[in-house]
Amino acid sequence: VLDREEVEALVVALPPGFHRGEVVAAARAGVHLFVEKPMSLYLDQALEMLHAIESTGVIATVGFQHRYDPRNEAVHRFLSTRRVVMITMVQHAPLEAHSVKHTPTDRLGGPPNRVWTASRAWSGTTVVEAGIHQVDLMRYWAGEIEWVEATYVHRRPEEILDGADNPHAYRVTLGFRSGAVGNLLMTRIRGAFYSESYTSIQWTQGHLCWESGWPVAYTYRGSYPPSCPPRLERLRHPLPLPVRHGATEAIHRAFLHAVSRRDLGGDSEPFYRRHFQFSRCAGRQRFRRAGR
Repeated sequence: VLDREEVEALVVALPPGFHRGEVVAAARAGVHLFVEKPMSLYLDQALEMLHAIESTGVIATVGFQHRYDPRNEAVHRFLSTRRVVMITMVQHAPLEAHSVKHTPTDRLGGPPNRVWTASRAWSGTTVVEAGIHQVDLMRYWAGEIEWVEATYVHRRPEEILDGADNPHAYRVTLGFRSGAVGNLLMTRIRGAFYSESYTSIQWTQGHLCWESGWPVAYTYRGSYPPSCPPRLERLRHPLPLPVRHGATEAIHRAFLHAVSRRDLGGDSEPFYRRHFQFSRCAGRQRFRRAGR
């Protein structure tokens, strides 16, 4: 395609373990890139992508659309003037929630049912394939990550069906450059058919949580210390409701707008650098090198 056509921008939507140099080739040809998350399962491959993008100056982003959700944008604005000390994100989902994908895994040595997201070799585990969204939101709200620590509860051989060998449970602790701590707790339990999620953010003077799908801040606003314990209604402050829009459409619009204006981010970080930092940090401990 690069040899025959005039391509300005390319969307790369492949399983993360099946990149074959197309990102590097496109960048070297001056093609702007929108790459599905995660960008790679291998640190050396991700570094090669980064070098090609930086050396050519093309616009590149990874598909972290959740930060374009109006509710998450509202949280970002609210926390921008506050010091975050802890973020906890919990997601319990059934193993069966891993959906069928279009990639013909049955012809590529993968699961016969095309549910490659439940395979450790194909997805890099649930944290890498799905939890990367939560990690990106934590970075959006609390800044860059300096260290990562994780513990997984793995499936035993007799507990693996249809190639679904991703661990049962995950506990990931993240240390932010700002001094804040993040907690990501995830499970993928077979046969439960039950989902539950929870997000909680603490800053130095309050607590932020989600109620009926909308962020609400709990903090005291008055002379301190109060003469008596304040009533709940005085502490509860729903965040202002912005104009609603679809996050997936919004991130593609932002990418196309940046391409049309050749906008690498202006005074802010370029898209590719914002989204690559966690890959570099986690890579020191968990990314496998290609060919090993």
